[in-house]
Amino acid sequence: MNFFYMFKKFIQKMFYNLPLEIQRHIWEWDPTWRTVFSNILKEFEWHSDVITISRYNRFNPATGILQSYRDDRLFLECRLKKGVRHGPCQIWFPNGTPCLKSNYQHGFRYGIETEYFYFGGGIKSINTYEKGTIIHALRYFDNGHLFSETHYSEGKKNGLYKSYHRDGTHKETWLYKNNVRIKQI
Repeated sequence: MNFFYMFKKFIQKMFYNLPLEIQRHIWEWDPTWRTVFSNILKEFEWHSDVITISRYNRFNPATGILQSYRDDRLFLECRLKKGVRHGPCQIWFPNGTPCLKSNYQHGFRYGIETEYFYFGGGIKSINTYEKGTIIHALRYFDNGHLFSETHYSEGKKNGLYKSYHRDGTHKETWLYKNNVRIKQI
């Protein structure tokens, strides 16, 4: 069965099981509810299982914990507040090890986001966000040594970019301005 078909049926079932006055409120007065599930669909197009919301709040339906399961294992867990992600969000690999840990504030990535390697569970990257825009990125080799360090301003590479060899020794340093490589240092 197609994921989008199952998802549509899930939303319809959840919506039509609400009392009529709450249904009216959702569609007439709460435009965030109309967009929350379309945003979720955009992000999880590649995912083939049913997305559910646990700890469902009948009086503010776009608030709760978004959970997705794959093969009876928790795959994703994000907190929603008024239809957008707000709080911690975590994704797991099929073997149960963490894949991604991030935080959101009012729908925007905020703070530190950590991505992990599938095998070994080591850290693959650490990104720092502010209001949804990346400001600093660290990438790692699978052996744990630093691969690169990048500074951003307004989502573009600005400042120093440092890269390293697999053994951890310094390789090169470049200066960037608005995503353009200026000079090697």
